[in-house]
Amino acid sequence: MNHYLKLKLFETANRVLRHSVQALKSKSLPLWKTISGIFLKLDDQKWIEDLYTRGIASVYTEISVTFRIPYLNWCYKKKGRSMARKLFQNIKDLQPGQPELFLYMISLEKSCNRLKNDVYINKLYFELCTKFGSHRMDIWYHAIKYNHEENNENDVARLCTTADSILPQHLKDELKDKLKIIARKPPLKIKVASPTILI
Repeated sequence: MNHYLKLKLFETANRVLRHSVQALKSKSLPLWKTISGIFLKLDDQKWIEDLYTRGIASVYTEISVTFRIPYLNWCYKKKGRSMARKLFQNIKDLQPGQPELFLYMISLEKSCNRLKNDVYINKLYFELCTKFGSHRMDIWYHAIKYNHEENNENDVARLCTTADSILPQHLKDELKDKLKIIARKPPLKIKVASPTILI
């Protein structure tokens, strides 16, 4: 495999990869990682994208999940935010669901500074929370904290109310304790109608 890659015989290397995956099945992840690393060093966009596309479409969960965020990151760096958003829309509902993919897309959006789109970021946060928030207090906290820092008081209230309807009681209590800390900090105090999240 390394011999073919060093000679840039990518077609041959890909055939070897396909045969290896058939033989190794779910245990072929190290091979996928090795080849993707070499392609990235060579900066051959065609073969990188082909490898990522096949990786995330793999029937083996470990392989599919492993390549989603690297593919999104590569797309953002090489093709820009618009194409990264398009890719994210295409892969966000792949199973099993991956909350870290949403968090990574949010981090990319936040990195845009003056071009940051609060409406889109909040759309991502709400989808993340409603899809994965039943047992993940931390994602509610990050969503609320972000809106608190951005002075989005209405969205803070909406998130808290929605969290109240989704989280089990012990996680509501944990969220409430964490929110007490940021509620005492400027720019605003968090006031929520929900009795269990009210602080």
